[in-house]
Amino acid sequence: MTVRISALGGLQVFRGSEELTSFPARGTRCALLVHLALEGETTRDSVMALLWPRSSPEKARHSLSQTLYELRKDLGEDWIETAGEVLRASDLESDAVSFESAVAAEMYGEALNLYGGPFLEGTYLVDSGEFQRWVDRHRSRIERMRRKAQHAQTESRLEEGDLDGALAVAHAWVDCDPLDDEAQHVLIKLLAAAGRRSEALSQFEEFERMLHRELQVTPLDDTCSLIEQIRVGGAEVLGSQRSMALAAGADSRRAHHSKAGATEAEGARADRSVRELLEAELSGEFDILRKIGEGSMGVVYLAREVGLRRLVAIKVLRPEHVSEETARRRFVREAQAAGRISHPNVATVFQVGLLRDEVPYLVMAWIKGTSLADRLTSERQLEDGELRRIIGGIAQGLAAAHATGVVHRDLRPANVRLEEDSGRVALTDFGLAATLATGAETPERLTLTGELLGHPRYAAPEQVSGEPVTERADIYSLGVIAFEMITGEHPFEASTDVELAAMRLYEEPRQLLALQPQADPALAALVHRCLALEANHRPRAVEIAAELTGPGSALIPESAEAPSPELGRLLVELRARRLPLVVAAFMAVSWALVFGGRSLMERGALDLTAYLLGLVLLVSGFHAALIRSWFHGKPGRHTTSALERCMLGGVVMVWIAVSLLVLVS
Repeated sequence: MTVRISALGGLQVFRGSEELTSFPARGTRCALLVHLALEGETTRDSVMALLWPRSSPEKARHSLSQTLYELRKDLGEDWIETAGEVLRASDLESDAVSFESAVAAEMYGEALNLYGGPFLEGTYLVDSGEFQRWVDRHRSRIERMRRKAQHAQTESRLEEGDLDGALAVAHAWVDCDPLDDEAQHVLIKLLAAAGRRSEALSQFEEFERMLHRELQVTPLDDTCSLIEQIRVGGAEVLGSQRSMALAAGADSRRAHHSKAGATEAEGARADRSVRELLEAELSGEFDILRKIGEGSMGVVYLAREVGLRRLVAIKVLRPEHVSEETARRRFVREAQAAGRISHPNVATVFQVGLLRDEVPYLVMAWIKGTSLADRLTSERQLEDGELRRIIGGIAQGLAAAHATGVVHRDLRPANVRLEEDSGRVALTDFGLAATLATGAETPERLTLTGELLGHPRYAAPEQVSGEPVTERADIYSLGVIAFEMITGEHPFEASTDVELAAMRLYEEPRQLLALQPQADPALAALVHRCLALEANHRPRAVEIAAELTGPGSALIPESAEAPSPELGRLLVELRARRLPLVVAAFMAVSWALVFGGRSLMERGALDLTAYLLGLVLLVSGFHAALIRSWFHGKPGRHTTSALERCMLGGVVMVWIAVSLLVLVS
């Protein structure tokens, strides 16, 4: 009699048409049954290592024999064959196996009908981490196949002109994984195509809230662009969306005839292959969530570490560089260089390894926020307090790297991350890092003589001329970054990055104060010291950090008693939130109102009650302005927190109470 296992969306066991309701509670027996159903054939040693990893070989073998005896007693003899060390399922069926077979045969509708939920959802085997890892690997593979089936089924419905059917599949896709960027994008687009504009906008808003709550990230740019089209385009855009949706299948077939379409399709295939490789190799250990960035050498994905449930960034070498030995070795060296540095201003590397075909990858801390490059693009110039904080953070990260014998060699705004919540500055991308002669290891030469490594816009003169670099090359790059942060322009004026690189060999940089007269002269002088042509004339990173943040520095006014670093940081923070400006403005307004009101009272044009009510309103408004400035004074986008609402509510209540007291007295 056939034994049938339903493992998608929970666990059920059937013998013929009879459901064995008590069977799933028998943990080890069910684990062995499911393992045999999916593997088809295995060995006794493999099962023993999977189900009884902590037992001695003798005890594990006895436990396996006992479990097989009990299974035969419960289910009969026909479902399993035993031949020496080999165990083989002969009359055992599983919905998971049928699902995988249907996907492999491109019978996506049948596959989705079989899918009832994640593999062995809610099922655990106590004291066997090996079995749980086996479950996680199969669960990840099945979820990838489910995603593939839903994507293909959506396209199939669109090719048939069945927009309602495509919407139903897209809704089911999102229900299976609400954090899937592609699923949400497809559903929003189809809702707009169906003329359901408000639903599309509501779906996006809910998705945006969910991403921020669960992953602390924002929707991808293409989804945001789609929403802007829906918001401003009206019926015309909705109609074009419908046409685009219904023509998606034909467009995808014709895309290969267009060079641009072919290039885009090739890039999409490369992205899918990288993600599929990561999911196949790292399933059970990491859940790959989305691509979050890419550079000339690597692609970065956001992932969740299964064991610790923390978010991480996984960087993998781009497929086109896998065959290049030097590129692979530089990529691995990035992990080795960053792994040697333990400092808050350097992104932590947790793990490094090789995927299939010797593809290297590294796992590092996920820093929620933005790059300095993006920040400068949006704001162009930064305020003094923010300037000092960011430059000081970069210098502290460089000081930690240089102390361990590592030179970054590719310092630029794109490789500086700014954490959103804490404001922490972190250096990333040590792919071109070099080991100093003073470091713990002998430097490995991966650079040809005269080869320029590093971005020409930020490279030091000695990098441009092909000379050996020291840690002072990073200081020059920091000087260029600081110059751009203060003025919004490069220290040299040229039409191309190559010209900029060449000019620094024979010309002096432009004067910072001439471009930005309001800049702090001491900070400007420090930047010019960093841009010195001779490397030995530049300050060390530790000196820059001390000069920016230490007590008694040239950038913090000296007093009879030097302020503590905490006080210095508080003063910088108050200035960044524009509190001194708010206080000064209210002092001027208060002086005018107080003395103006007193003058009106003397002439009999204003009574005492009105004068006192005005004073109460002025004091209350002053406190409300201070609260708003503290929470919203910094540039950028802000939300109103519960604490802010409580504080403002308290000010309003006090204002009402005191005003009533004035009126009745």
